[in-house]
Amino acid sequence: ETYYNLGNTFHKQGKLPETVASYRQAIACSPNYAEAHYTLGIGLNEQGNLSEAIASYQRAIVLRPDYARAHNNLGNALKEQDNLTEALTSYQQAILHSPDFAEAHYNLGIALQQQGKLSEAITSYQQAISLKPDYAEAHMNKAFALLLSGRFKEGWPEYEWRLLCKLKKQRSGFLDLPQPKWDGSEFSGKTLLIYAEQGIGDTIQFVRYLPLVKAKGGRVLLACQPELSRLLDGFPGVDVLLDKTKIKASDIAFNLQVPLMSLPGILDTDLDSVPNIVPYIRARPELVKAWSERVNQETYNVGIVWAGRPEHLDDRNRSCPLQAFAPLARLAGVSLYSLQKGPASEQVAAQPNGMKVTDYSAELNDFVDTAALVSNLDLVVTVDTAVAHLCGALGLPVWTLLMYSPDWRWLIDRADTPWYPTMRLFRPPTPRDWDTVMGQVAANLEAAIQQRSRHS
Repeated sequence: ETYYNLGNTFHKQGKLPETVASYRQAIACSPNYAEAHYTLGIGLNEQGNLSEAIASYQRAIVLRPDYARAHNNLGNALKEQDNLTEALTSYQQAILHSPDFAEAHYNLGIALQQQGKLSEAITSYQQAISLKPDYAEAHMNKAFALLLSGRFKEGWPEYEWRLLCKLKKQRSGFLDLPQPKWDGSEFSGKTLLIYAEQGIGDTIQFVRYLPLVKAKGGRVLLACQPELSRLLDGFPGVDVLLDKTKIKASDIAFNLQVPLMSLPGILDTDLDSVPNIVPYIRARPELVKAWSERVNQETYNVGIVWAGRPEHLDDRNRSCPLQAFAPLARLAGVSLYSLQKGPASEQVAAQPNGMKVTDYSAELNDFVDTAALVSNLDLVVTVDTAVAHLCGALGLPVWTLLMYSPDWRWLIDRADTPWYPTMRLFRPPTPRDWDTVMGQVAANLEAAIQQRSRHS
């Protein structure tokens, strides 16, 4: 027990090696100490040693078959290994032994959603909420499942719980404002602060609502990411554009506030009322003209993006290697252009599988440059990242490669999207099955090239 308590103390201090060593000592003294096996599993899991963590949870369960928390954590570790079937069984065992275990119902919902079982997932989230009404994460994930199902009216109110989830993780001057939250009513004579609280792609997607907001009356301020400052300069519906990284909300004078991602719900958006007239963002003509001299006028020009931000929570499922695009490089009459930024752009130097990719990414200083280049291309093929939203907002042809369990905005079982009329969606049959997806993309691209040649 002394070693076990010492391990708990080290764990609170964030000293993982000492934590694991202490729990191992406790088990050496008492091999049948179920709690020590369980907590050892937690420490190993946090070290990234999933296999040993799973073994520790399993040992705890052998010693105490009704150990609900061990069943739940075993499910989490199995889910991290993409073993959803066994993870589901573990969560169900946790619930069997502890029916009021809200976290187990919540985790079961996540696993069901990742399998595409949305109705069952919603039921599990709701059960977690019934047991713990202020369970913000369960509300938020219920929103994701509802929105993914196209049940927008039910989903938007639940989606507001994301703000509490964010506040719990990180305090932000833009998330915890004393000014009243705008409710969609007229605000003539007042100033409304709208702030971007999620990613760059989210901001590009939802600035479409700003002209609708501006039509309600007063003055509109938009605090957004600095990467979008030039792109959104002079955007309709915005009186003042602010760099949210350089200014505090307390330094701004405003009467009302609202996060950007709350606008669809406030403005009562459903599947039939998505404001989807494109383009609502426009490239700069002088830059478009300059880039026109840099692309091959004799070929079918395709821009490609294969990876998003590596810090994204689900990046391993949404990003792929450059070599996955090899089938496109083998098509006659196709020229590929890298639009990739960040660490993944280094893959171009290796030119895998003999791929020939023209790389102008070093000259793409921000999204204004990217907008000008893509305006000269015939097509962009990209994973689910900001470039997909940029091309959709520009009204350009873009094929977006989704994760097996996609983000809520892409809905399910459809190749189009109500958000962007010029976008086509490609969905893998299993997680990270990029070969199948790219085979479909290549076949469709070849057909598009042949069709253009017949009409030329």
